[in-house]
Amino acid sequence: MFYFSTKQQGLIVKSCNPHFFLKWFGMAVIGLLGFMVPGICAALPENDRIKVAIFNFNIQDIESSGYGSNITNQLINALGAYPSLAIMDRKELEHFLFLNEFHQNDNPQNIFTIGNRLGLEIIVAGKVGKQNSNIVIECRVFKIDRQTEVLNKNLKLPGDAKLSMELRELAGQINQAILESKSVTPDTSKPQETQIKEVCRLTAKPGRSKVTLFWNAPAAFVKAGYKIYRATSAAGPFVKIGQTDEFQYQDTEVEAKTPYFYKIKAYDSQGAETDFSALVQAGSVPTPEPPIILKAESHVKGVTVFWTPNPMVRPDEGKTISFFIYRSLKEDDSYLQVGQVEVKEQNTGGATRPALATFSFMNQSLDDGTEYFFKITAANQQGFESDFSKCIRQKTVEPVEKLAAEGDRIREIRLKWQPGEAPLAKGYVLYRSQKENEGFQNIQRIVEIKTAGFTDRTGLEDDRIYYYYLTVYEDQDRETGPSMIVSARTKGPPPPVAGLEAQSGLVKKVQLQWPLVAQDEISGYKIYRAQQEAGPYQLITVLKERHIDHYLDAGHFLQTLEDDTVYFYRVTTFNPVEVESRTYAAAFARTKNRPQKPEGVQAVGRQVQKATLSWQANKETIAHYVVFRKETGSESFSSIGRTGGETNYVDAGLKNGVEYQYRIKAEDKDGLVSDASDPVTVRTKPKPQAPQGLSVRYENKEAIVSWQANAETDIVSYVIYERFLILVNKTASVSGTEYRFNGLSSGSNKTVFLTAVDQDGLESEYSAAITITGP
Repeated sequence: MFYFSTKQQGLIVKSCNPHFFLKWFGMAVIGLLGFMVPGICAALPENDRIKVAIFNFNIQDIESSGYGSNITNQLINALGAYPSLAIMDRKELEHFLFLNEFHQNDNPQNIFTIGNRLGLEIIVAGKVGKQNSNIVIECRVFKIDRQTEVLNKNLKLPGDAKLSMELRELAGQINQAILESKSVTPDTSKPQETQIKEVCRLTAKPGRSKVTLFWNAPAAFVKAGYKIYRATSAAGPFVKIGQTDEFQYQDTEVEAKTPYFYKIKAYDSQGAETDFSALVQAGSVPTPEPPIILKAESHVKGVTVFWTPNPMVRPDEGKTISFFIYRSLKEDDSYLQVGQVEVKEQNTGGATRPALATFSFMNQSLDDGTEYFFKITAANQQGFESDFSKCIRQKTVEPVEKLAAEGDRIREIRLKWQPGEAPLAKGYVLYRSQKENEGFQNIQRIVEIKTAGFTDRTGLEDDRIYYYYLTVYEDQDRETGPSMIVSARTKGPPPPVAGLEAQSGLVKKVQLQWPLVAQDEISGYKIYRAQQEAGPYQLITVLKERHIDHYLDAGHFLQTLEDDTVYFYRVTTFNPVEVESRTYAAAFARTKNRPQKPEGVQAVGRQVQKATLSWQANKETIAHYVVFRKETGSESFSSIGRTGGETNYVDAGLKNGVEYQYRIKAEDKDGLVSDASDPVTVRTKPKPQAPQGLSVRYENKEAIVSWQANAETDIVSYVIYERFLILVNKTASVSGTEYRFNGLSSGSNKTVFLTAVDQDGLESEYSAAITITGP
């Protein structure tokens, strides 16, 4: 295992395997790794495709924040669709630029230097700004081998509406300019530099019993390998001690307290060599033992590493005063110093090594969902660092994956996603906009990381597209980047009623009928009526049941429908949030005059438990007469029967002596019913009055009970009753007004009462009781 490090302007780099530079510098030898767009380039061999990098478009003002990455991403996607272009992976590009302290801008000299180092043919760069509501874009395309600008395009767009379309058109223009530039033969009269004079930035790291060298690849030089030379004096003599095709070399043949001087040169496959690099000096030094990494925790845009000092102590290592934290994107690639933790005095107690406490460091501002590799060194007061600790890997919290939006719902949109593994995250933040690429606002903080769905019901409008993305948050200030943007459309107004029909010919009524609207979103129907087709229409009822397909409009108690009148109707559906459908053409119907109410109604009174009714025949053709009755004390009339057109009716089974009222309605062949006739009153024959004036006298051991004759003229008999305890027995029936009791026992008592019976068999109530006593 080889390591190298350098400190330049505060930056420390350590590496296990610097293939990152080889990958891009040696494209002619080892191919352009990580460069292909899957599924796009099958039509052309890799060597025939034009190698293109797209820089981030720089924003010119605060108002254009967010547009830089948006435009860059859309151009990458659009240009990646052209088979002739091989677009460089964005992370690989940013990694290279970061390690070599380059910046993404549209400065031509900077662009040509980067392009030569990476072996690129084309670099696309640009700027974006806002002028009021306009988006201003400047796009520049550079041809690296000719060091010329092949396209300079300026766009001014009135807002976001056509941004995606304009960028696709711009991508077509860029592709055309690239193809045209490739067909132009370069000017060979200009001398071209094919190699540099020396290897770039040779650096040496001293260590215990070893020295590690590392360097950068020469620009515009396709190397085959490197030769390493060493001497114990700056003046030499230098002896070749090895060669390698990597970007580092570890010299393990060193002696303590001996200074060493190093220089290297690169050579290509044809034997051509660069000049020597600048000299560097290093030697074997006493260093602490490497720390022991305990664990790493994943955070939103960060990783926390925990470690403890190595319990092994060498006598010459000196006091450990700090720890350095290094990070890489690959286990065997370059490591960057990302942090330093000082050892506090109380942790050492004056010893050369801090107590075996646990130290930690949180590396922040990392990319989402990216696996990082961490190593740690311990440094003594002389500034000598230990070897790397063992490597530990940890991935930052990933953005939300598989976000999906379900629309076609009534003022709500359901969102679902796949919960990630983020034990320290608190939950999610949901953003929404009515535009695809701007205007997103935080609408909900979801405080549960295991949640896998949410239904948005806040302020949504009908038939409207909404765009969403989701982030994972750990605290108020830390969120992941957005998930993919998804969209869904809310449901529009409910479907209308088609085929409304209105039935004419009903009395003060109109029957409406329509086909059911068979959708679950329907909550019911609203009925509107007008007396002119153009309106105005007034709401007459709301039917809160979606399975109803008819309605009988009979007006209301304050205003009934008029006879022989045309009415117009419209019916709408409505959903659970009271949104109504549109309407089709109105349906109409005409009411019809009813038959006249029957006249001349008469009733024969004082009949036994019945009433005989008669009336005049209507002038209209009447199918039925309906008889209604109301008993004294009742509030309303009830239908008791009908005739087949006859003009008389006998109502039997009535109560005795009760007053009844009758009304008659006429019903024609169409079922139209007249108003009720004027009421007629009749009383049935009452029962006789109970006998009055009962008295008793005694003659010759007989008890003679007598009473007054009833006032009714049709009384035919009186019935004498005796009471025995709780029983009442009929004793006799007489036509006169007295009755003799004989054979009475001495001292015995009888309770006697009587009733009167008329010629129709009606019997009165009991008279008052009288008691008779034996002699």
